[in-house]
Amino acid sequence: MKALKMSDFYDSSSYQDFVFFSDDRAKMFAPNMKDYPYTVEYEYEIQRNGFVHIESWFPVPGFFVAVEEATLTYKTPANLDFKPKAENYTFVYGESKGQKDINSHQWTLKNFKAVKRESYMPRYHSVLPFVLLAPVLFEYQGFKGDFTNWSTYGKWVNSLLAQRMSLTEPSVAKIKELTANLPSDREKVKAVYQYMQNKTRYIAVMEGIGGLQPMLASDVDKFGYGDCKALSNYARTLLAAIGIPSFYTTIGADKAMVRYADFASKDQTNHVILTVPLDNDTIFLECTNPYAPFGYLGVGSSNRKAIMITDDGGKVVNMPHYSAADNVFSQSLRLEISPNGNATGELNVSAKGLRFEDLGFIRVAPEKDQKDYLLRRLPVNNLEIEKFEFRNEGDQHPVAYLDVKFKAGKYGDLSGNRIFFPLNNLDKSEVSFSSKKGRATDLYIPFGKTNEARFEFILPAGYDIDFLPKSETVESPYGYYAFTCELVDNKILYSRKLVINGGTFKKEEYPHLYDFFDKVGKLDNAKVVLKKI
Repeated sequence: MKALKMSDFYDSSSYQDFVFFSDDRAKMFAPNMKDYPYTVEYEYEIQRNGFVHIESWFPVPGFFVAVEEATLTYKTPANLDFKPKAENYTFVYGESKGQKDINSHQWTLKNFKAVKRESYMPRYHSVLPFVLLAPVLFEYQGFKGDFTNWSTYGKWVNSLLAQRMSLTEPSVAKIKELTANLPSDREKVKAVYQYMQNKTRYIAVMEGIGGLQPMLASDVDKFGYGDCKALSNYARTLLAAIGIPSFYTTIGADKAMVRYADFASKDQTNHVILTVPLDNDTIFLECTNPYAPFGYLGVGSSNRKAIMITDDGGKVVNMPHYSAADNVFSQSLRLEISPNGNATGELNVSAKGLRFEDLGFIRVAPEKDQKDYLLRRLPVNNLEIEKFEFRNEGDQHPVAYLDVKFKAGKYGDLSGNRIFFPLNNLDKSEVSFSSKKGRATDLYIPFGKTNEARFEFILPAGYDIDFLPKSETVESPYGYYAFTCELVDNKILYSRKLVINGGTFKKEEYPHLYDFFDKVGKLDNAKVVLKKI
């Protein structure tokens, strides 16, 4: 239909918004097509003279896109070894030898049907076909590396860290003075961590080898900024100044992940934290977040593996694992309903484990933003917030708290001599599906969680119970749900617990999983009916 010229493309910088500066750029073209389906045919060539990793090849560029045919050809000198790994498709593979000792390797995919985007899908590395290529021996900007395994990978990272831990004498003296009278190594590590948080801010600079090698610790100390590599190395340098060893640790954060313990490649990691082994505990430090509690990693770095960089090379280590029993969101509500359906209430919330992030970081926002957050997140009609407070307690296993006093106009619906009001407006299941029809992919729930609720409703004078839902329990491999509801004097006492199990569930299980959460949703919609005496 149309052939494109280079002038049809536009050129743009290409890096994530948290990066302060990078020399990465991209050329892009956006087709303006009115008739579907249409086919795009393209080929491109990448030449590299020195590299750390080869971009993974995803022949299917995204969801809702079918691929008629796609071929990857990788040409390399015969003496330059590499490791391939093909996933989620049986590629047709071929190998040939060309002139000048150049070997050609080829992977082909044909007639791949489009993959529909579905809720709670596994990560794209588990769904879309890809070929992962990693060099074995390589050299990049004067740094020689070996990706035979994670151990040799760690030795290469160590080469990037050499001579990056210098500090001025006044800075060393200051950190020694800060920690001199603290009773334990743990308290000293905490003091150093909080000193680093207060002194620095996160700025990423991704230019040349700087995208892989941390800034000098002395420069971070001087300027007060750095990226995850620089800030972790700076904290490591401060701890070394007081005789506490720690280890630079590379990790795949958020959507990235160390997926293969037996296959080392740079693209499985995108972040750096610090590991501090102590006698009775190991502390993991997230050095880029100035508000993170001491020793708390959070959703982006927990429940996964990382590569700890030691003098002997890289070691695969497990990050803290949080189960459904650890990730608890608890709500306690006392609500007084008036004869006209209006209500006044007091809500107390606590969040721990990975649920800490549901509340923990809003505490540092301006008060107006906090109030706007509450107005958006509390699903109560005609909400008027009178007073609220966010607070956090503890470190390593922190708990976030929220206390709110509010009014709600027309919380109950009046109809004749009856008042209808919901038992549970505040703690409904967030897992729902639009259809019970079969799925094309497995289901993935990143981590398990527990919701607990204890609500007390004080009835208006002159009214009695006309309808009260019966208590019920639902158990399944996907979770647990139970609620009780009883009348005590002039109060309705409602208690609810929902446990959602995390993990990957086969698509064949979807009808059963759908039934569980569908039943939970219906039970959560239960209402109380009061009748005027």
